[in-house]
Amino acid sequence: MVLNSLVLKKINQHKRANKINEEIISSRVRVIDSITNSNEVMDLREALKLATQTETDLVCVVEGEIPVCKLIDYNKYLFQQEKARKSSKNTQKKLKEIKLHSNIASNDLQHKINHIKDFLEDGHKVQVVLQLRGRENSHSDLGFEVINLVTDKILDVGKVDIPLKHEGNIMRITFSKK
Repeated sequence: MVLNSLVLKKINQHKRANKINEEIISSRVRVIDSITNSNEVMDLREALKLATQTETDLVCVVEGEIPVCKLIDYNKYLFQQEKARKSSKNTQKKLKEIKLHSNIASNDLQHKINHIKDFLEDGHKVQVVLQLRGRENSHSDLGFEVINLVTDKILDVGKVDIPLKHEGNIMRITFSKK
């Protein structure tokens, strides 16, 4: 089935969040010009003529009795919105979790500490979880020693955000950047 241009135009109109140019149905609009910083109410035809003269699009940003429209390049506007959405998505900081055991070797512990420091320098929060298994439960003091050693090594880069909690066979402590 071949779609004609009118049908394609209607499909694209429903995908858009803002009405642009001829899609605006009000007879009068408030036009905001970003170049001259003017803000005036005018007839829709005059606004469309002004948009063609300045080679921009008339974009409705606020619907209402008198819609508020901006004279901007719509493709550039969409690109900037997409760019802002992606950058806000990337800047979200996450909680990273590092798991340890009380019988961890010293070089393995140093490797985990380096990972924790890297995460903290990137701005993430880090939760260190030490799980005691089997006979380790009766020697929880070894777990406390490991947590204290990690805390001492991390304090130059980060700070304790949530203090040590010992819940059953799990010990948790959370660090954040200084």
